[in-house]
Amino acid sequence: MGFGEYNASTGAYEIDSRWLSLFNSLNYIGFAAGVIIGSEISARFGRRWCMFTMSVYALVHGYHYRHIEL
Repeated sequence: MGFGEYNASTGAYEIDSRWLSLFNSLNYIGFAAGVIIGSEISARFGRRWCMFTMSVYALVHGYHYRHIEL
């Protein structure tokens, strides 16, 4: 079983170009949402607490991901 739609002429699975462009643009959509949400949070609670909280979040999830994959 493959990912995408099966192309009988090539004998392989392929992803539609609309989905590929969506997958490529999701990083930028997430970045824009993060900038907007992050600016609101840092304006309300201060930049120091925002950076501290996000650093702890990144460390915890990075540690968790690292130990799950081993």
